[in-house]
Amino acid sequence: MYRYRLHTYPKTSEDYDRMVALGREWDELAGAKGWAQGTGWTMLTGDGNELVSDFDYPDLAAFQREGENQEKDPDFAQFLRKMDAVERTRPSRDELLATL
Repeated sequence: MYRYRLHTYPKTSEDYDRMVALGREWDELAGAKGWAQGTGWTMLTGDGNELVSDFDYPDLAAFQREGENQEKDPDFAQFLRKMDAVERTRPSRDELLATL
């Protein structure tokens, strides 16, 4: 299994709320397109205002296929513009994990 993990750092509580709403919007879009839906996490300790989203894939080929489909999709491009509009304390970062 592969897990794509995205860390975002909203600047204000309003930005935090916007990012949470975008997570819900993503799940609707992803569900309609047959893409992986995310599991959202909030930090209870450590950095404040950090949101983490996990997306699971059965194999690397599925992850790569989905990325290729997203690159060509106008709805995905529009979603990314909405995400870019949310102010952050620092840039988002991502990870790709694999089970041992």
